[in-house]
Amino acid sequence: KEKKVDAEVVEIIARRSGGYVRDAESLLGQVLSLGDKKITLDLAKLVIPFSDFQLVLEFIALLQQKNTVGAVTFINNILGEGVDLTRFIIEVIEGLRKILLLTLGASLDAYAINVRKEDELKLLGLSKSFSIDELISIIETLLEYKEKIPLSPIEQLPIEIAILEMCGQNSAKGARPQNNFSSAKAETLKKYDSKISPLEQEDLSRQDGENNKGSKRSPTMEA
Repeated sequence: KEKKVDAEVVEIIARRSGGYVRDAESLLGQVLSLGDKKITLDLAKLVIPFSDFQLVLEFIALLQQKNTVGAVTFINNILGEGVDLTRFIIEVIEGLRKILLLTLGASLDAYAINVRKEDELKLLGLSKSFSIDELISIIETLLEYKEKIPLSPIEQLPIEIAILEMCGQNSAKGARPQNNFSSAKAETLKKYDSKISPLEQEDLSRQDGENNKGSKRSPTMEA
């Protein structure tokens, strides 16, 4: 029985399959099993996890603007609309890859399939707003946190944390906390150092040395 499949559906199948013929055949089989003579995009959404590439571009633009609140709100909104979050992040990574290729001066025709001309123009515009280092950092962050989605009790939480990092809200990641007391003491000494005579400084140093020795005594000695 002959059926007609809309071009948009074919495009989505090609994108989902990532160039693997077996995966494409599997998705096409699911679509054709719907039974209608004409397979529209709305009909295909019933069997194919769906996310609009326009949404991908919108999310990337929010990251480029470092709009933390907007990006977090966006993720929660699309999740509420039934978008598959893991699939969406995979497509965001693919979109960022395309932007990276454009930034490097490569042609999307050679390295990426099924990019509509209007989308390619938007990608080209975004490629001028990112540095190569920024793109690599964002891609690596998303790759890392995508793997945490299935492990999280709150599906969107890993991506929300990723957004904080990508938008610079957690720039001190990995930094060791400072000893506030030591910092304050050093600042105080620096401030009043000129007001303390050499004899007083020597006396303070001797007291510190005695205190340190006392703190290092073994329990046996104290007993």
